[in-house]
Amino acid sequence: MKRGGLVAGVALLAALLGLVWYELRRDEQAGVMQPGTIAFPYNPGRVQEFTVTVGERSATLRRGPGGSFETASSSGPVVVERAADFLAAVGRLRFLDEVQESATDEELAKFGLGPPPLASVKLVLRPPAREGETVPAVPPLLELGGASPVLPGYYARVNGFPRIVLVGAEAADLAEGVGLELFGEASLIPEPERESGLKELPDPPKRR
Repeated sequence: MKRGGLVAGVALLAALLGLVWYELRRDEQAGVMQPGTIAFPYNPGRVQEFTVTVGERSATLRRGPGGSFETASSSGPVVVERAADFLAAVGRLRFLDEVQESATDEELAKFGLGPPPLASVKLVLRPPAREGETVPAVPPLLELGGASPVLPGYYARVNGFPRIVLVGAEAADLAEGVGLELFGEASLIPEPERESGLKELPDPPKRR
């Protein structure tokens, strides 16, 4: 009896772990994230190429043979030395909450998501080469809209899913800070405010 009970317990635990894995995988494929999680949890070293658009400016940067980024195409001047800082800013971006599912074009425009959005970033990752690295269910993509008038954050769409979400206030660095510096322009964010925003991220709202 004891042995049978142990076997049953192990089987139950395996079933529960399998259910948890299934639900996590299902959420990932559906683009569901938990409040406070990093929207793009990828090592910047895995980014082989990224395309960024800020307003009317656009550029695609690609890693060269030595590992440094080079300009593959652009609408104007690009400061490739700011590429690492830009990717670091992408890596700080936190998901806060869902705002609306399956938005219409009119609703997207209402939230500043265009077309075109205020800013957008698309990442191309190298295949997993280290233990623990995974392949994302969909290509990493951020479409950034306007600032929320209620909470410290920005409206966005993540990974091409139709829902509108709220991401952290650190998103301002992509559109008004290092995002402009990448194109050789001055940041619109005062340095003290910028440093404070990087050190003190807002607490995510509780899911309703």
